[in-house]
Amino acid sequence: MTSRNELYECEHCGNIVEVVRAEGPGPSVRCCDQAMTLYAECEHEVVEKSTESVESEMADGILVLAGDGDDPLDEEAIMVWIDMG
Repeated sequence: MTSRNELYECEHCGNIVEVVRAEGPGPSVRCCDQAMTLYAECEHEVVEKSTESVESEMADGILVLAGDGDDPLDEEAIMVWIDMG
């Protein structure tokens, strides 16, 4: 059973989804014709890091500038998502 705000990742294509509404027992979260994996259980390093960010409303969305360029992560690291909550 899924719970609200859980994150799931497709091991095949890398899509990540968040459960927004979960009521009662439902089917597993699926992508690419297979069950998705609860994000916390995926086989990659999860780094929770607080990064200073600046948000600016634009005509076609929100522009987010994150970090100051002095990021201690290696050059191959990428930011997967930013929680604006």
